[in-house]
Amino acid sequence: AARLLLDSFSVRQICEALASATSDDVEPLVLALEGLTEFDEVRPMFLEADVNAFLQQGATAADPRLRSMVAKLVCRLATHGEATLERLLEANMLNLCEPLLLDEDTGVAEAAARAVCAAAKFPAGRQAVIGGGFAGSSLLESFQSRLPELSDVQRIRVLALFVELGRVADEAFAALESRKALDQVLHSFLTDDLLLKLNAVELMDALGSYERGQDFLARANVPDKLAKDLADPYCDPSVRLCVTRLLGFIAGRSAASAKLLLSSHEAPFPQSIAGMLDSRDVSERLCAINAWATASLQSEGLSFFLRWTPLLQEMVSLVSATQNEVAKAAMDAWAAILQDRPPVTDSIDEARLPVPGEASVSASPSSGRVELLRELRSFLA
Repeated sequence: AARLLLDSFSVRQICEALASATSDDVEPLVLALEGLTEFDEVRPMFLEADVNAFLQQGATAADPRLRSMVAKLVCRLATHGEATLERLLEANMLNLCEPLLLDEDTGVAEAAARAVCAAAKFPAGRQAVIGGGFAGSSLLESFQSRLPELSDVQRIRVLALFVELGRVADEAFAALESRKALDQVLHSFLTDDLLLKLNAVELMDALGSYERGQDFLARANVPDKLAKDLADPYCDPSVRLCVTRLLGFIAGRSAASAKLLLSSHEAPFPQSIAGMLDSRDVSERLCAINAWATASLQSEGLSFFLRWTPLLQEMVSLVSATQNEVAKAAMDAWAAILQDRPPVTDSIDEARLPVPGEASVSASPSSGRVELLRELRSFLA
């Protein structure tokens, strides 16, 4: 069908027809063009000068169907490999992602964000996205300069893009950090404005979901600031969930942060875990279990929790919880903190724990670690 269509009309002719089409005719023409982008041999036709000029105008057209079509096309071209991406850059089409990301249509904005992240996976794309790109400026620089003038929705989209770009590659993350782009994500959450903080919860969750982001949060001296939210009795439940989850990740990645956050049983972070474990809300209990497990990946965290008898007993009992989700999460948590331990020099029997399934658990050579595992064994026996 695509070949028959192109035998009668070129991509340029279809675009010309679309430019002067009535409202009723726009839909079939847009569908035809979107269908043509599915074919490898047709995509290069969209990068020809005449068609490119139409697409440049379509990115800011009044008709949302045209903007959606352009966003989908740019996304498909950007995600189709390095060779196609280089042609996209030569045609100066990646810059269309700037107005498209700020579009009122969420679908259009999401397609633009995917295109930018896909481009950042390759050297040429990263140059355009994070530095030295088209028109002497990168997308990162352009978005940062526009942040003050954006609406709240647009601002959150741009900050979300920064977070996702950091996930793509070390080079992209380094550029974001050096340009203080990630600091802007933090500032959107570390605010006294509850509405802004709530809007930024997902941003912080996303930033804390990958290792580079977790390391950044630990380096940025953020843990203490986040813990203060947990000390607030009026802290919003969604913020409390987010912060507890983040602090678990941070404590699990940084020994210094674990020591700071777990200074005593009365500290905000461990108190939040203890409180959530007693909650009837499944999401809170799951969050607490996961935060406990991730914080225990550090020796400091494991030492702290193994010597907190009531909490340890609670974590052991959750393995047999009546709620399947909670029981599974507890078993996964124990598996996570007890796996991959280096062998013990003292005695293999001293390190073995009678956990379900006859799983063998080893500790580090330090006698202190062996002693901790002895304590744990007494609870699991």
